[in-house]
Amino acid sequence: MKKYLLSLMAMATIGIANAQYSSSVAGLEQTSEVAFSGSISAENYVRHHAATFDANGNAFVSAAFDSQMEGVEPIGVSAMVIKLNENGGKAWMAPLVGAATVKDIISDGNGGAYVAGVFADEVVFYGTDGESITTDGYQEGGAYTTSQAASFIAHYDAEGKLLMLNRIVPEHDPNLDNTFMYFPFDGDIYCTVDKLMMDGDKLYAKFDYCGKVTATENSATSGSMDMEGLGFYFQAMKAAGVAELDQNLGFKKVIVNMYTNRFTELYNLQQVYSSTATMKDGHLYMGAIGNGDVNIASFDGGITLQHEMPETGGFNFG
Repeated sequence: MKKYLLSLMAMATIGIANAQYSSSVAGLEQTSEVAFSGSISAENYVRHHAATFDANGNAFVSAAFDSQMEGVEPIGVSAMVIKLNENGGKAWMAPLVGAATVKDIISDGNGGAYVAGVFADEVVFYGTDGESITTDGYQEGGAYTTSQAASFIAHYDAEGKLLMLNRIVPEHDPNLDNTFMYFPFDGDIYCTVDKLMMDGDKLYAKFDYCGKVTATENSATSGSMDMEGLGFYFQAMKAAGVAELDQNLGFKKVIVNMYTNRFTELYNLQQVYSSTATMKDGHLYMGAIGNGDVNIASFDGGITLQHEMPETGGFNFG
């Protein structure tokens, strides 16, 4: 079976970071070549990877591996967080052993990094000090789903010690449960934290989800629909949101919820298919591609904007 070397994948990701750091569009700046001992099989090579750098030139990248990597035995397709120093040399590696995928990494401003991603069943997060934290994901009907339906947010210090770990596990929309005609399958309910943002001393997370997400101060539900218009079968729809994180890296409050129709409405496919966001100077900028009438609700301001389906044009719109 053909193998895809992690050394190639890691260097490609590092190259992106160096290209941004060089502040030049003339070419790609390469300071060194770093190879890691590990591989991933062809059927698993299409994986999301993240990269960032800090003000001191350190780079942080993620990797995926399904065979032994640097002496670490994976469970399923496991993940690795890697720090490279300003000269491109390996500073440390921290494995996530289990079905996990890193979605985003940002610098904490002190030589460490915040890492977010998704996972299934049980995953063991290791720090460079040998300590570990085990966390478990979403269950449907009393059993773990095979899909990576829950999210994690982790904080590593400058030396790779795992300072903190929290998980975001989605729930059923109680409105749908109360119909007694809601039967979600594996992967129907999920919360994917795929973007971390720091503004001042606050940390925020952008997430895509389906079902219900509960924060300490509030909660958000996605759109849903009556599949047949007869009250016999209901389905939750895709949505997106942004949450402020607390000091434990959990959801303190959802500040924006981008959703579509509610469960009493008849069959249609109104939902948010993809989203992105960034923050600067106290302002949140958010974009999405959706279908149908999309509501953007601000919890703090109590404002709801509605983007209506255009009378002419394409089926999807942004």
